[in-house]
Amino acid sequence: MEKHQVGCHGLQVLCSDENHFEICGRRGEAVNLNDRTCTCRGWQVLGLPCVHACVAVWKINRSIYDYCSSYFLSDTFRQAYAGAILPVVGVQRPAEEEEGSILIKPPFTKIRPGRKKKKRIESQADPDAITHNRCSRCKGFGHNKKTCRNPVAVEE
Repeated sequence: MEKHQVGCHGLQVLCSDENHFEICGRRGEAVNLNDRTCTCRGWQVLGLPCVHACVAVWKINRSIYDYCSSYFLSDTFRQAYAGAILPVVGVQRPAEEEEGSILIKPPFTKIRPGRKKKKRIESQADPDAITHNRCSRCKGFGHNKKTCRNPVAVEE
C-alpha cells in the first residue's frame, strides 16, 4: 500500500458522486468504490485497491484498509489457523496401486557420446558472476593495458 503512495503523484481526481470517481493520468480510469472496481482491473484481480482506487479513497478522507479484501486481514488469518491442524498419516508410504492401473515409468535416457561438461553454465541474471577487466597501467576498469588511453597512475 505504501508503494501506491509513490505512484499516485500526478493523478487528478474528478468526483462524479460519493462512490464514482474518474482518475486522470496517462490513461483515464474509472473507480467505483461500492462495487470495488477499477477499469484497470488491478483491484478485481488482487483484491487490494490499485493506485487509482487509493487516490479516490484518499480524496474522500477514508482509510484504504476499509477497502481491502477480507482475505488480507489479520482476523481472517487467525480464523484460518484457529482450529487444530491434524497430521497427515502415511505420507511416507507410497499409494497402493489399483488393479488395472498403468504404471508409468520415467523416460529412457540415452547417454550422449563425448566428454561431459564439468564447468557449469553461468546465469546471465547473476550480477556477482560478472568480472570486469582492470587495467594494470591506470588501475581503471573496462579495458586492459594494451588498449589504455589514460595517463599512468602514480604509485605512492
